[in-house]
Amino acid sequence: MHRRAYEYACATQLYKKISVRRNVDLVNNSSLVACEKAWRSLDTSLRERFIISANAAIDALFDMEPLILENEVSDTLQIMLQSDTKGEEGDVRDRVINSKLIMRKLVVSST
Repeated sequence: MHRRAYEYACATQLYKKISVRRNVDLVNNSSLVACEKAWRSLDTSLRERFIISANAAIDALFDMEPLILENEVSDTLQIMLQSDTKGEEGDVRDRVINSKLIMRKLVVSST
């Protein structure tokens, strides 16, 4: 449950940080709903720690992948949480960041 809650913290903080710079969508799928449910079950103290950790990871991600923040009016970045079945298939990446103009998918794992 904590892993899902952490995925939710990372995805929502990533959305918040990117949305002030460019167009971005947080894809509302069943994985996001499950992670949000886990998030809501946490106490405030643990939520705060997850947000601090997520923000540190996101800042490091932006240092490594600065194109994420470049504002292309014609492009909307998508953030999507993958289902756990992808992990069962060997794909352990939790979050997918997709952009048509960057011409690739950036994938991030919490593990």
